[in-house]
Formats: sequence, structure tokens, C-alpha cells
Amino acid sequence: MYTFQFGFRNLHSTTLALIELVDSVRRLFDEGNYVLGIFIDFTKAFDTVDHDILLYKLDNYGIRGHANDFLRSYLTNRTQYTVINGHHSTPKKISYGVPQGSVLGPLLFLIYINDLYRSVSERILRLFADDTSLFNHDRNLTKLVTKAKESFRDIFNWCVSNKLTINGDKTCFILFHARNKPMPLNFKELHIEELGITLKRVKSHSYLGLILDENLNWHDHVDFVCRSLVKYFGIFNRIKHFVSRKISRQLYFAFVYSRIQYGIEVYGNASKYYLSKIQTMQNKLLKLLLRLDYRTSTDDLHSQLQILKVRDIFEVNILNFVNNCLMGNCPLYFESYFTLYDPRYNFRRVGDLHIDRTRTNIGASAINILGASLWNNIDVSLHEFKRRKCFKKSLIKSYLNNYRQLILDR
Repeated sequence: MYTFQFGFRNLHSTTLALIELVDSVRRLFDEGNYVLGIFIDFTKAFDTVDHDILLYKLDNYGIRGHANDFLRSYLTNRTQYTVINGHHSTPKKISYGVPQGSVLGPLLFLIYINDLYRSVSERILRLFADDTSLFNHDRNLTKLVTKAKESFRDIFNWCVSNKLTINGDKTCFILFHARNKPMPLNFKELHIEELGITLKRVKSHSYLGLILDENLNWHDHVDFVCRSLVKYFGIFNRIKHFVSRKISRQLYFAFVYSRIQYGIEVYGNASKYYLSKIQTMQNKLLKLLLRLDYRTSTDDLHSQLQILKVRDIFEVNILNFVNNCLMGNCPLYFESYFTLYDPRYNFRRVGDLHIDRTRTNIGASAINILGASLWNNIDVSLHEFKRRKCFKKSLIKSYLNNYRQLILDR
């Protein structure tokens, strides 16, 4: 299976897909490159899989003979019909598509699309099932545009050969760039003349639930998270007198924490000002739901409720990711993401990680750099935990103890 296919695979997730993608862009920024990312939208990708092409690919992957015939019988001779107000439509034969809602459906689609990366350079294509993104980079903007057009043409030709359709209206691109890089004012579209397709440039785009912006400053995503939390003020205000503290904490983790923590490993590098906007929302919602005095300090609030602050959720998730990588509980790509210092050198603690040098602040914000730095600063006893749950539980406990200590030191 293609290395950068993160959909429907063991130890793969949307969060890991986002970490790998954003860290790649950060490293390219650090080297002085522009990065042009094309976000491709397929029209009904799962429903347009050609059965003959799929079976041919399965044969090439070694599923031959009776096994191939068995899958042919599984895919073919299916019918579908619609029922509206008790009226049945005429049954129609299904000639395309993989059965959705089944265990085999996603796997068969991954097999069908697995050779897509062969049409372009392997390292520039990122996949999450049918969510496909194509990345090119260069220091020269003119050369970058030429590369992007060539790569898109290759993807388009593969789609024609495999009977998949690119939705040109929904396909767009972002020109990622450092804030100090010069930008042409009139670069708003990408014309692929021979295909008759024009791709629109956007400044931000929702990808796997995270809003990526051209400077990776995460302002749009932070604003999105804050907007998604606003509606809970009214809901919590109505129910606050009817729920216990235990139920209140469960409501917080179900509706507030879940929105804050998703993708925070990536967007948690936003400026302190923007991250503080989410912290303020979290504080107000907790005080409202638990009927606490509005003057309760942030440290008191989180110490009483045994709940982490937003910045600490970010650090805990990063450190948990580092531990998973060191323990081998991650995709193959991340196994060499962090490197232990050579134990022969005694000026470092046992278990500390090597930190690569970077040229810029955005390069230093890559998770392999930031994660190693955080790892080297935690108590060395935490390095000894091998099980994920034990490590994370002990890590959270150490952060909560810091809150208590801050209160005592006042």
C-alpha cells in the first residue's frame, strides 16, 4: 500500500495525515520554498469504480483464480431501487462502484486508487481514501507553476484511464508561502489550457476537518473552533441547574474538549493571542456549566475540575505522539521521526532526543523539532512508560500537579 495513504488503515488516522502534511510544508518553508497544494475533488469516487479495472488490478496484486472469481461474483449482478411513499422504482443493475457500508468497500477502493502515485512523483501526493492532495515546491514561483500544471495533467490522465472524474469546480489550490516571501498580486487562477480546466486559488481550505491557510498561522481554524463552541453557551445555560458535576464534566469532554483537541497537534502552534481565544471560551463554558464564580482563576478552575488548559492539551498530545513513535505504535514513515541521543555521550539524560537545527521559526515549529524539545524537558521517569495509556495518564497527572503548585506558590 502507498506509504502516504492514511485512510482506512491500521495505526493511520486523520491526525497523523495532517501532522505529516503540515510538517512537510514547514520543512519546505524552512528551505526557502514556495509550496503549491492542489486539493482534488473526485465526483462520486466510490460509486464510479469500474469493476473490470478493479478486478484486473486485484489480479496484478496476486488475487487470482478462484479468489478473483469470488470477488467478481461479489461485485457483479447487484441491483438497486428506490422507495418513496410506498412506491417502488424499477430495479436497475449496478455496473459501477464498490458496495458501501461493507468492510470490503473501503479496502477495494484503496486497492483501486493505490497506483495513482505512480503517475506523479511519489513524495508529492497525499491520500486519505478519496481525499487527494497534490503538492509541488520550488524556490522559483514560475517553475513551481509549471511543475504544478504537469503534475495535475498526469493525475487527470490517470483518472481518464481509470474512469474517475475530477470535479473542476470544487478542486482548488493554495500557494503556501512564508510571510516574508514576495507574492504576485494577480496570481488568482491556474489555467491548464489543454484540459480546458481552470483551478481557483484560495487562501484557506478545509482539509480533513482542519482549515489550512497559506501562511500556516491557523487564524481561520481558531476562529472556526470558537464559532463552533459559541452555540453551547445557550445549551449549557438551559441545563446547568439539572446536571451533576460528573455529568457536567462528561458534557465538557463530549462537546467542548472533542472540538478543541482535534488536530491541536497541528494548529496548537498558533500565536498565543489566538490560542488564548480558545482558552477564554473554554473557561467561560466551564464556569457556566458548573455554576462557578466568573472571577475564578484559570489555575483554580482547572485544578478543581482536573481538566487541562488548551496549551497543555497541545503539549500532552504532542508528547503522546512522540511516545507512540518511539514505541513503534505509528505508521512506518514516523518510525525514524525522532532519534535518541547516543548513550556514549554523558552530557545528555538517558532517553533524550536529538533536535535538528532549523533556519526559521516556522521550521522550528515542526513536530519532530518541537516534540523532541518537549520530550527532553519532561521528567525522565516518564520516559520509562511503555504502555500508551499509562504514559498519557501519568503525563496529565504531572500537568495537573503543576496547577496545584502554582496555586500554592501565590
